[in-house]
Amino acid sequence: LLPLVVALAYMIGVLAAVISRLLVDPLSAIVLRPWLINLADGQNDRSWITAIEEYRKAIAKALTTAPSPVVDEVLKRRERGRLLRAALIPLLLTARIVTADGGLGSRLAAVYVSYLIILILYAYTEVTVYREARLAFDA
Repeated sequence: LLPLVVALAYMIGVLAAVISRLLVDPLSAIVLRPWLINLADGQNDRSWITAIEEYRKAIAKALTTAPSPVVDEVLKRRERGRLLRAALIPLLLTARIVTADGGLGSRLAAVYVSYLIILILYAYTEVTVYREARLAFDA
């Protein structure tokens, strides 16, 4: 019985991670990350596509050519983003449970606000990864 419970818990965790990735990554990558990168770099005239490409290039360059401490820091910050993204499903379930006595509107609002919080924090962690990756080459 214990192996079945462990296997079921593992499958639920994998499913939650996949759902979180599907709900967070596309919106962050297409909307929030480029906007925050442009804001952080002070370049309001740069296109979002250019910001997305620069993000990918900076991460790839840092992971392949930067000194080991920079690579470690970039990897550590990327892992923080993954952990934050993985918190989405538990946070949504908690918001749903906490507002169980409320009406449908309050439950949906709590879930929506929870989703937005995770989305914004995740995009912010991506920008910190980008800035850390660029520090190795801008100095």
